[in-house]
Amino acid sequence: MVEAATMPVADAKEPRVWLSFVQASLTDREPAAIRQAAVTEMTGLWHQVEPATP
Repeated sequence: MVEAATMPVADAKEPRVWLSFVQASLTDREPAAIRQAAVTEMTGLWHQVEPATP
C-alpha cells in the first residue's frame, strides 16, 4: 500500500521534486512492479495536470 503523505504546494510545482516525493512515498514493502506502476501512473497524471513546457 502506498503510504499517505503530504507535500508543500510550492514543491508540487517542480516535477523532479514531485517525482522524488512520489518515489519516497512508496515503501520497500511494495513489490518492485507495483512501485514502478505507481510512479508511472503518477508521472502520467502529473503531465495531464502540468504539461511539460518546451
